[in-house]
Amino acid sequence: MKILTTKDLKKYFPIRSGVFLQVTGYVKALEKVDFEISEGETIGVVGESGCGKSTLGRTLVKIYEPTSGKITYYDPSGQTHDISKTLDKNVKSTFRKDIQMIFQNPYDSLDPRMTIRDIVLEPIETHELFTKDEKKSRDEFIRELLAKVGLHPEYARRYPHEFSGGQRQRIAIARSISVSPRLLICDEPTSALDVSVQSQIINLLKEIQQETNMAFIFISHNLDVVYHMSDRIIVMYLGNIVESAPSTELFDSSAHPYTQALMSAIPSWNPQKRKLDKIKLEGEPPSPINPPSGCPFHPRCQYRLEQCDKLKPEFTEVKEGHLCACHLYTR
Repeated sequence: MKILTTKDLKKYFPIRSGVFLQVTGYVKALEKVDFEISEGETIGVVGESGCGKSTLGRTLVKIYEPTSGKITYYDPSGQTHDISKTLDKNVKSTFRKDIQMIFQNPYDSLDPRMTIRDIVLEPIETHELFTKDEKKSRDEFIRELLAKVGLHPEYARRYPHEFSGGQRQRIAIARSISVSPRLLICDEPTSALDVSVQSQIINLLKEIQQETNMAFIFISHNLDVVYHMSDRIIVMYLGNIVESAPSTELFDSSAHPYTQALMSAIPSWNPQKRKLDKIKLEGEPPSPINPPSGCPFHPRCQYRLEQCDKLKPEFTEVKEGHLCACHLYTR
């Protein structure tokens, strides 16, 4: 069953300048993104910094309001709701409960003035999962939740500054799963952590998914981690999705020149597997304030064609379930 779909999703951030702070331009963070995710599925989102990965996650969870396009939410009963519009109170509450997010920096995402118990309890109280008469059950639930994410139940009375980065991220995970969401958006949840701790967090998320059939959107720079986590991977460049494929298919036979360059840059500790013919991209990524016409990747592409700077390529099915936006496959 589907949870979320998007159609022609755009997100522009206005640039204001002058004495009266008039809008003089826009940062085009997302450009016509089509996307869907179903229960139990993990979708990886990869790309360079500034390509729109985090903006996509925050727009899906409605931290950012979309500029245009449609976000469709499928509630547990199967009814559809256009959440890019104003929702009634009941639908909005269900949506907020079903779609949760883990943020990149665990040092910023936890309120330093609140105990761990209060941090985890906040979404539970917001969605009224326990009544006031069920205080004992509520505290027992929090202890069980902390144990599930690998933390001692006694930690509930402590404050965030008493914990390491990995422990803080476990607390953030406990808070996110406390309301039993159907979709968890993970915005680079391991990038601020040591390598040894990263594997622990990844394994924890995999265990949670196996137990609950929760869907994940996993945003990361680390292609190996995304491959380990994801059923399907989408590649973003300058606010556009340029390729989408099952994770194994994408790694074995990537189609888009940009994806091929990303795969070429993956380091290997095995000297026999190190690539001597790495693809080097020309120049720097264009500015999202003034993106190039036609294909957004054409100024840096070694295979660019005459039409690349004039026409934006449509998605073409290279293989079954493998989509690529490139003129090389539309000729």
